[in-house]
Amino acid sequence: MPQMDGVLAEIFKRYGVLAILAAIVMGATIWAVAHLSAAPGTQISLLWGLASYTKSPSGASQAAPPRSDVAPTSPPSVPATTPLALRPVEVFQKVAQSAGQAQLEDLRKREALRELSEFEGGKRIAETPPGTYFFTLAVFIDRDEKESYSQLERSPVYRFPPSPFGTLELHRNKAGQMSAVVFTTDGDAARIAAMSAGSDCMVSGARTDQFQTLVYLPLERIGTARARRSELTNRNTIVLIDLRLR
Repeated sequence: MPQMDGVLAEIFKRYGVLAILAAIVMGATIWAVAHLSAAPGTQISLLWGLASYTKSPSGASQAAPPRSDVAPTSPPSVPATTPLALRPVEVFQKVAQSAGQAQLEDLRKREALRELSEFEGGKRIAETPPGTYFFTLAVFIDRDEKESYSQLERSPVYRFPPSPFGTLELHRNKAGQMSAVVFTTDGDAARIAAMSAGSDCMVSGARTDQFQTLVYLPLERIGTARARRSELTNRNTIVLIDLRLR
């Protein structure tokens, strides 16, 4: 291209290095405009055909990954749990102490409970099978409102009452729920029968002249329980349990 060479030589002769720099800037501008305006895959020619190339596809115009047609799945719904209903507290008719054992036997039969076998005694309450009755020390029933029955569950069981006035008979029904067999006074029996929330009462695990009314007490109805020893005579003590029902 002799004519182009002559033009460039004349420009350099008249304007010097500035002319070369201006030419470079102009060339870069022309290239940028040509490159940006060209569609991907188009051949771009520069400097009157001295250089040419094909514009490659941009990252944005490349083929997108195949889209899944599977609808997104929502997390499995968790069924709402319904809290178990509190079982009722039963207050039985007051009977004479001589008839008390027969009343207790009838209750065990009604609940279809059996005595622990000779190989089941001495275990922890948590290990006792459903459908049984057994005995433990009454002091283990202590609990606060926010406490669970972890202490009671860890206490040992006995096949027979270990103490005449400090024992508590417990029943574990076929569903695994536990109830305590306790005795109370006439006044507390009426209060328990009314079953108002937050009622305070006093019970014992032993039947005595003062505590003759049998109460069948589901453990979930106990809000707080505090066991204490009280002297019957100078040689015998009885374990009394102060309860707040819920």
